[in-house]
Amino acid sequence: MHLILFLPFTPPPPPPPPPPLFSQCLLWVLVVLERNANGHRQRKVLLVEDTRINRIILRKVLQNLNLLCDEAENGKIAVDLHVQGNSYDLILMDKEMPVMDGHEATRQLRLMGVKTPIIALTGNALQSDRELFFEAGVNDFQTKPLSRDKLVQLLIRHGVESSIPAAG
Repeated sequence: MHLILFLPFTPPPPPPPPPPLFSQCLLWVLVVLERNANGHRQRKVLLVEDTRINRIILRKVLQNLNLLCDEAENGKIAVDLHVQGNSYDLILMDKEMPVMDGHEATRQLRLMGVKTPIIALTGNALQSDRELFFEAGVNDFQTKPLSRDKLVQLLIRHGVESSIPAAG
């Protein structure tokens, strides 16, 4: 004869939530990780450019200037990044891109209340292109190609100079 016992199963209780101090410490660690060697917050640039080689070159230049860089292949992705809560110290915006061009992306960002300086980048130096970009809400306009020196001047003009290492 076998005896079978059925005992009720109760799962163990869930672990307690972390104490508030943990989340404060995590936030502090994230802030510290975002600081560079000089103790300044590392500046973050959004590069909106559809041409892959241009993104690669500009990304490398920005990284060499000790700047963080996110990339978007078109204006729609740039707008979506902001909708998701990302913020930037500067936006470099190409003109001609698939899905959403630079004019429309700039208009959308301004309608969303984005105050970040936007620098228009284009291969055309036509006055009409300039006017369309400024009407859309850009802060500055630069023709391509964008040299390192021109980029540094733009960064300084728009307050992103604290991350630029001194020459030497």
